[in-house]
This record gives sequence, C-alpha cells and structure tokens, in this order.
Amino acid sequence: MVDWQKWGQGPSAQLEEAKRLDQANPIGASHCVSPFGVHDIAGNVDEWTTARPGRELKGSLMGGYWGPVQNACRYVTTVHGPEFQFYQIGFRCCANPKS
Repeated sequence: MVDWQKWGQGPSAQLEEAKRLDQANPIGASHCVSPFGVHDIAGNVDEWTTARPGRELKGSLMGGYWGPVQNACRYVTTVHGPEFQFYQIGFRCCANPKS
C-alpha cells in the first residue's frame, strides 16, 4: 500500500516511496508476447500508448503493473487523461534485436 503521507511530501519522498513499492518482474519472467513480438508487457509498469480511434481520451495505459490489478497479457486502462501521474507508470525503451 502507498504511504500517502510520505507521498505528499514532494518529489524526493515520492521517489523513495516508489522504490519501496517496486515489485517489477525480472526481464523474461512474463509469458505474454504482443502480436508484434514484444515481450514482458505485463508485470512491470503501465505504459502510455495512443488510444484507439473513437475514444474520448487520447491515451491509454497498457501492460498492467505488479500491483493489485488485473495483470493479464492484454490489459489496458482507458479512464485516465494524459495529465495522470503515479508510481506505476513508465515507458519502454526499444531497439531492433542484433543480428
């Protein structure tokens, strides 16, 4: 559970609290593979992506972090606007595999 009193103490306290909460899976721990061949989508962080056409909000959070969520291969959260910030949101660095 988040220590909300600590979270309210500013950026350095938030970073400390986020590190305490971190339970990300090691690389390769997930059995999920996207249709594009991307591994480890679920179990680490929610990642901002572009929402499907026709959605009211411009973005979606994909992946499903380690917390008490529906941690499934195709998990998506569509209820937050782009200003939403929290400890479980991150990004993915991608590169082409070496031949």
